[in-house]
Amino acid sequence: MAWSQLEVFSLHKEMIHRAVTDEELRRKLLADPNAALEELGGKPLPEGYRLKVIENDPAYTSTYG
Repeated sequence: MAWSQLEVFSLHKEMIHRAVTDEELRRKLLADPNAALEELGGKPLPEGYRLKVIENDPAYTSTYG
């Protein structure tokens, strides 16, 4: 079954909100983002779909001022 753009957008939004408080989901996303997204969405991602997850680390945040 194909993914609609709305489904992908909604799933990304849910993934971000849950990863903030769910350590297990965050680890899965960092290790294998596509598998974590498929698990969360309940169906396979489209062939060729690639997701890259980068953890927000304050050590890499630059402040300009």
